[in-house]
Amino acid sequence: MCLETDEKNRASKLYFYRNAEAPLRIYRDKTLLVISSEGNYPLVKENCLYCWDYPSGQVVKIGDLKIDCPNVYDVSMDDGALDYEIMLCDELRALEQERDYLISVGSYEEAGYIDDEIMDLTDQLKGRTLTQF
Repeated sequence: MCLETDEKNRASKLYFYRNAEAPLRIYRDKTLLVISSEGNYPLVKENCLYCWDYPSGQVVKIGDLKIDCPNVYDVSMDDGALDYEIMLCDELRALEQERDYLISVGSYEEAGYIDDEIMDLTDQLKGRTLTQF
């Protein structure tokens, strides 16, 4: 979930996403908005990004969004021999996907750790590219 505010720091939009693993149900009345994994409220379609628009008081579907949980250890092989630069690029891509997934499910602290790893790998890749010339 992500809350967007206006220039006066008032809630403007509340964005939320449901993946295939966890059901998401929405209930609203004049004073209450409930987003829950339990209950008999209407079920929200999976892999879609929605927002609660505070000015209109409506749930709005923003669009389809599918973020898969990647396999970080899936790296490229070239005839059985690892090319270090390709391995770094593949690992970097996988870590970026994992970070995006963690953010989408609200694991911000874990995403921060992954971000640190991404920075380290990016520095390694830059260092390798500079020494090749």
